[in-house]
Amino acid sequence: MALKVPGPRGRWFVGELPEYEADRVGWLVRTRAEYGDVVRLAPNAVVVHDIEFARLVLGGTNDDYLLDSAPLAGRRRQDALRGRVPEWMRLRGLVSRACRAFLTPLGVEHLVRVHDAELRAHRGGDLVVAGREICGRGIVRLALTDDDPGAVEEITRAARRAFEESLTSLERNEPRLRWLPRPASRRAAESVRELQELLAVQVQRRRPAAGEVRCLLDAVLVEGVDDQTAAAAVRMLVFSAQGVPGAALSWVFARLAEHPGAARVVADETRGVSLGAALADGALPETDAFVREVLRLHPPQWMIARTTTEPVVVGEHLVPRGCQVLISPYLLHRDARWWDEPERFRPRRWVSGDVTRKAFLPFGGGPRTCPGLRLALIQLQALTALLAGGHAVELMSGGSGAVRAGGLLLPEGLTGCWHEPVLPRNGDGCA
Repeated sequence: MALKVPGPRGRWFVGELPEYEADRVGWLVRTRAEYGDVVRLAPNAVVVHDIEFARLVLGGTNDDYLLDSAPLAGRRRQDALRGRVPEWMRLRGLVSRACRAFLTPLGVEHLVRVHDAELRAHRGGDLVVAGREICGRGIVRLALTDDDPGAVEEITRAARRAFEESLTSLERNEPRLRWLPRPASRRAAESVRELQELLAVQVQRRRPAAGEVRCLLDAVLVEGVDDQTAAAAVRMLVFSAQGVPGAALSWVFARLAEHPGAARVVADETRGVSLGAALADGALPETDAFVREVLRLHPPQWMIARTTTEPVVVGEHLVPRGCQVLISPYLLHRDARWWDEPERFRPRRWVSGDVTRKAFLPFGGGPRTCPGLRLALIQLQALTALLAGGHAVELMSGGSGAVRAGGLLLPEGLTGCWHEPVLPRNGDGCA
């Protein structure tokens, strides 16, 4: 017989949510130690800490679970969301194929040039902001080409606004009940619509020239899809680029500065090679290892949520319908059951094969794994190689210790700069 999910008693209706919000990572670590691998957070939310349970939940998405943060939405909303699953999956397949079509050696060389220019246009300051701007604007440039700089700037601003409004809505966890106000969610929906409309204009402008794949939009259009679908696919790419890659790049900055030996290994591997061709062929194992180790210790998508569509059994525990099931890659990536020296930054574990890949979830898992996963990895590898091979990264404050675990996992108070090592330095150590 299935058991009830254990956990602290908490308060009526909200459970332990106030305590969790006060110290998210601390609450997760503390309650895992006390209650085990399945813990009740609130009457409609549980947390799963076992990798096998997590894989079952992620693998059951679209069937027993939905990718939705609205456990209070009720049966009508869940039925509507389930009805849209085939449309979402077709769109995600389109995005994945477009990324593969674009990421040829020629396409990756273009990616390298774009991100090299972005690095040179930014020299530091708040490294979280810098990471977001470099990655977000870089992907917009790859999506549209640089033929119309004004359009690139307009789309970048719109994508950033849409992402920030959506992140605010997520962090506020506004209930999705028709009779309750949802101002942040409304603003997010409006911003996403505005982004879609701007991209629809670009689709119409670009379609006649889409015989060859010069940009990500071209790679979408060669699939023969209609304007609305093409705009939605590019929207998914440029929207996502405003969040996870930039957050990851801020951690790359920190780890390059803190581990000069590992940075030299990357620099030695990339010296004298054609970076675009090597990245496209997967021929830079040390660079790949550095990025994967950053994503292991600092997964920007540090918490994944699924909502049950029917009562399910997780381990020995019964989870009711309409309940959020939360999975934390941040904790799974630091669990000694699956990782040797889990708190230590050891990129070479990926080269030696001393890893448990099933416990590595920086881009989610199951049928709703990030469709732009390879694009994001190559983007981060390119930026890591460019920084290690041609720049010195210095931190002025912050580092990889203090974290801010909100909608994304971000370093707290991380400021610094990067510069070519031969340049003279001023008083603060930055060129």
